[in-house]
Amino acid sequence: MSTPVSEPLHATGHAAGTTATGATPTGTAGTTTSAGHTSATPGASSTGPKKGFVQALEPLFKTPQFIWFVGHLLVLVGCFFYVLATLPFFRVGKFSIFWYREIFLSVIATFGIIIFETYKGKPLNPQALARDDNVTYLLVAFLWLVSKPTYGTFLPFAIFSLFHVLTYVRGFILPALGYPGNAGLSLQIDNFVKTYNDKFMFTAANLEFMMFLGLIIKAITFQRGSWIKLIIFFVFLRLRYAQSLFTRSVVGSWEVRVDGLLSHPAVPPQVKQTWVTVKHQLRKTLGGAGAPVTQEQRAQ
Repeated sequence: MSTPVSEPLHATGHAAGTTATGATPTGTAGTTTSAGHTSATPGASSTGPKKGFVQALEPLFKTPQFIWFVGHLLVLVGCFFYVLATLPFFRVGKFSIFWYREIFLSVIATFGIIIFETYKGKPLNPQALARDDNVTYLLVAFLWLVSKPTYGTFLPFAIFSLFHVLTYVRGFILPALGYPGNAGLSLQIDNFVKTYNDKFMFTAANLEFMMFLGLIIKAITFQRGSWIKLIIFFVFLRLRYAQSLFTRSVVGSWEVRVDGLLSHPAVPPQVKQTWVTVKHQLRKTLGGAGAPVTQEQRAQ
């Protein structure tokens, strides 16, 4: 299955690479398994007219990958209704809370499936689990699930789910319905994923870093439970920094922004020196998270 497309979609793989879409939380979502392509052509199947929609997809219903796909689909549905429920003209408190919880329950289910499929039948390796993208994202999703709803926490997961859903539709749904893999809707999805995958993954990483900055502000102002959330999210961000090129790029871009702001002659030298110290310490702390977990370590 694939990893969170935390990169859950870039190059390391939401563990799904071999079972679902090949997208990885740090991997690329554009790859699919051979199962994602068939020689079928649009309507080619002579059985096309006789085979109903549900009947054509029935073989997929029995696979863990399909449940994983439905989970990501439910994440998108939940995001849509949550945003709708928070609009001024349609604000319903209990309705929005329901969909907020639904989002993260669906996220937890998708990562739970990935983790189960990855480690089933193998002795658990605590070190591998601690550095597994899927495990860390599951823990963060649980953190947001049990916390007071905060707008924006679901956005990175919505991005990951969007690309996972598109990749699964192209690799499994369309072929099952008889559509070719190199034309029409399938080609459009492929082009979209190839064009926007990296941009959206960078955006997701940026959103995660902005959440971290927001938690720092909440912790400084001593908002209830903020320090616990900050510590947990810092551990998560540290792991992401070690494993994700997108996260490292985001941190670097924020560093450049602050450098530019503090380069103004009006900024006191003491402030500049403090920033240099903080910057070096942060880089040192984030850089010590260790190497990402490998497939071999998962198998041990």
